[in-house]
Amino acid sequence: SDGSGGSGSSGGGGGAELTPAQLYALVDSSRDLRPKQEEALARILLPTTTTMLVQLPTAYGKTSIALGCAVHEIVCRDGRVVMFVPTIALMNDMMKTMEEITIARLGHVEKFPINPY
Repeated sequence: SDGSGGSGSSGGGGGAELTPAQLYALVDSSRDLRPKQEEALARILLPTTTTMLVQLPTAYGKTSIALGCAVHEIVCRDGRVVMFVPTIALMNDMMKTMEEITIARLGHVEKFPINPY
């Protein structure tokens, strides 16, 4: 089973407060929010949450939860995020989604070289 971790900063950032559904829509607007995803995202939106472990079945949407956590940390808490993923393909998918979110919010994205090895 997979786990996805949450945020590390507890400061109050510059972003507006989001609902779990709004946060999920930023990272995966093509699917409906599932109950356990909503529960996990609601917990990460709490100001006291700094770490979270999510254990859900295969294909339930753990990656979307992790992306939601990352977006919340960056947008709402002005934080930084480090994510560890088991495959290069998943890394590429997550980077593409984060680039799309960044472009939608800022109009551009700054890319940095990444060595996946």
